[in-house]
Amino acid sequence: MKTFNRATHNRRKRYSPPLIIAPIAEVVKRIILVFLFLFLAQPAVMFGMVLYQDSESVAVEDIFKDRRQRSVGLTLETNYIDKVFRVLNAQKDFGNPRAAHHTLNEILNRIESKINPKSKYNKKSAIKALKKIGTLLKREGHFVCRENNLLIQGLEKEAAGKRYIDCDDYASIYLLAAESIGLSLRPVYAAGHMFLMCSLEDNTSFYWEPTVTAEKDWVYYKDWLNIADDSIYPKVLSDKEFEAIHACNLGVAWHEKGEYAAAIIHYQEAIRLHPEFAEAYNNLGVAYAKQGKYDKALECYQKAVHLNENYGDCYLNTGIAFHKLGLFQEAIKHYEKAIVVEPQNKKALRYEYIAWVKQKEPERAIEFVKKIHTVKIPRQKPPR
Repeated sequence: MKTFNRATHNRRKRYSPPLIIAPIAEVVKRIILVFLFLFLAQPAVMFGMVLYQDSESVAVEDIFKDRRQRSVGLTLETNYIDKVFRVLNAQKDFGNPRAAHHTLNEILNRIESKINPKSKYNKKSAIKALKKIGTLLKREGHFVCRENNLLIQGLEKEAAGKRYIDCDDYASIYLLAAESIGLSLRPVYAAGHMFLMCSLEDNTSFYWEPTVTAEKDWVYYKDWLNIADDSIYPKVLSDKEFEAIHACNLGVAWHEKGEYAAAIIHYQEAIRLHPEFAEAYNNLGVAYAKQGKYDKALECYQKAVHLNENYGDCYLNTGIAFHKLGLFQEAIKHYEKAIVVEPQNKKALRYEYIAWVKQKEPERAIEFVKKIHTVKIPRQKPPR
């Protein structure tokens, strides 16, 4: 509340004219000034703020609207511009979507300036374009393949001037780049890894590994990712399934911050988009386990292994849940399933060793100590 001191009050009284109309004129003057402030000055400031915010939003929308129109003109099967736009906006708690949009647009503009769009591609011209995209992403975009959860974080440069992105984000940027030059790519998923399938004008196709910028066949992925012959993979992703991958990644980002309730929301969204997403069920189970809700966790793990019988990590997580509940025989049974699927799973071997110790069977425990020391860690990065 504003107050007046005595000196101010005295001055005002001393200089007031003796006429009765003077105070009325002063009051009217003040009312007019207040009116001008309230109805002209303040709304103008507010309008300026809203206009600034809207102009930023419109600027980003215009960028993607222009790209949408160009993509439609190239008559591709799907449009990844809108999908990636939504993905970045959903990741706003981990970065600046507007800055990410502009960075992505600059990269795509650079690719378009180097590669002329075509309506049809044969295998030779497709591979040439894909190699060119990979070279530009590495040399001019400064992208490096490394484990990372979110695209919005990967688009930010690190102190060394590099941008670190994982396979999902590498594939996503490739999809946008290919879309801008009329090349038909689809995302493919297998055992926690995303790569690409390129479709050609003669109705043939081939796999492309974006992290090493090379064509690869299914044997390459089967050997590298240790995929069983009767696996559900490889799976060409639908639009919703593609978005589910990114929703699950966002859940992982919250999970790693210890925000399990937020993680659960995004895992559930991933499952809504892709009801047969085994990894999302597994991650949801782990989040419930972190909250001490082992019954719910076990339900999720059961759904995950029903969808993918060769899911080693999920058998391991099931064993850990039973372990926490003190049900060591059940835990051991699931650790052994994990080891059958993945003989080099050191974590499963360690947990089974601990379970045998808890069961007071030292001889069985010693067997697993020996196995732990002889296991070789499998290759994590894609072989060239």
